[in-house]
Amino acid sequence: MEDRIMRYSKERKEAVLKKMMPPHNRSIIELAKEEGISEAALYLWRGQVRERGLLLDSDRAPEGWSARDKFNAVVESAAMNESELAEYCRRKGPYPEQLAPLAQELRDGRRLGPRSEPPAEKRAEGRSQAYPPGRT
Repeated sequence: MEDRIMRYSKERKEAVLKKMMPPHNRSIIELAKEEGISEAALYLWRGQVRERGLLLDSDRAPEGWSARDKFNAVVESAAMNESELAEYCRRKGPYPEQLAPLAQELRDGRRLGPRSEPPAEKRAEGRSQAYPPGRT
């Protein structure tokens, strides 16, 4: 049997991606069944959109976000007044009270998530440059 690669129009992708975003927050599993699109394709589309800086997560809680998403949310919302923040949260997914702890984590210099630390080889690389041999 021959493998077929499905091609979807830009409009179809956008319509499906909108269902992943607030206020719908549909899961990939639900959408795959409903739309007849493979879960792998939906995960790929979501990943591509997230790379562009949009928050897409069926879990509204920031605990499930990547460090990049947390950082972006804090930076994007930092200078907003109350009504702008409410609109931002309706579009992006978190509740306003979920953003304050993220901002505090940044101010305290704490890690925002599992992907906030560079890979081990980068950390080792940085150490060798910062501390020449024989100096600590």
